[in-house]
Amino acid sequence: MTTLSPAQKRRFAQKKFIDECMATQGTLADVLTQSGLTTRQLAAWLRDKSFRRRLHRLQDLLRTARQLDIDLLARQAVDAIRPDAGDPKDARRAALDILKLARASEARQRTTSRKEKVLPALTHPEVDSDTARELIAQLDR
Repeated sequence: MTTLSPAQKRRFAQKKFIDECMATQGTLADVLTQSGLTTRQLAAWLRDKSFRRRLHRLQDLLRTARQLDIDLLARQAVDAIRPDAGDPKDARRAALDILKLARASEARQRTTSRKEKVLPALTHPEVDSDTARELIAQLDR
């Protein structure tokens, strides 16, 4: 019988945590409670580059799944409206509005994710912003 090393136990627990994130529709607090983790343990895991990479893959997967849900629901709404709209022009207009709304949601999601990728300040906390700008300008010369 082989026993797991502490690193293997940690990897196993991290994989279990990510699997629970995929399976649940709850919040992070719910997942932490279900898996018996503390925020301190999660903070320690977030310092691990490979764990952060797996979390980013999970975020991408969930984002793609959410967008697919929006697209499928938009298509279902279009199909549901067509027979009831009466005038084919009205049905077409309503269908296009629904699809535009779905596409706007997708574009808004892309814009939001770009905004989240703000780089951290590269200056020391004791250096004020004006001094930092002057120093950076001197470096650019």
